Amino acid sequence: MPSRKRTTAFLDPRLHRALRLRAKATDCTISEVIGDALRKALAEEARNIQQAEALAPRKTLSLKDVGARLKRRAKN
Repeated sequence: MPSRKRTTAFLDPRLHRALRLRAKATDCTISEVIGDALRKALAEEARNIQQAEALAPRKTLSLKDVGARLKRRAKN
């Protein structure tokens, strides 16, 4: 099993309740539910980036620029 990292997140109480209910309904832990959701969201983001790159002219983005774009998208 790969190593895991502990992360603290502050959630709205309604979101936390929804996580607990999903975890119970799927016989998973809250960590597993969150991990699955993050993997899906990041995979979707990667697909969106690949599609945009295929349509846009090639230009090089710095890691800082990519991070800034991802932060802006997360706020929306």
